Amino acid sequence: MAQQFSLEPRTQKSGDALAAAFELVATPALFAFFGWKIDGWLGTSPVFILVLTILTASYSIYRLMAQYDREMAAHEEARIQAAKRASEES
Repeated sequence: MAQQFSLEPRTQKSGDALAAAFELVATPALFAFFGWKIDGWLGTSPVFILVLTILTASYSIYRLMAQYDREMAAHEEARIQAAKRASEES
């Protein structure tokens, strides 16, 4: 009997990776554009471009790191539970 493999987890992870990449690039770029418009409106140098870009990039990195930590903690907990079940069955 042939074993069936599901592509769903792989597809989900690649979708998560694409979303993370988009978030790291597009969000700071969008806020840099807003900063450029605000700088043009107020007549300031690239103050708002830099501030908004740095804040947005920092927040995006923080969110991705927090999400990674949560996923790894859940993965570790699942491994611990599986090891406990396996030791109880033995």
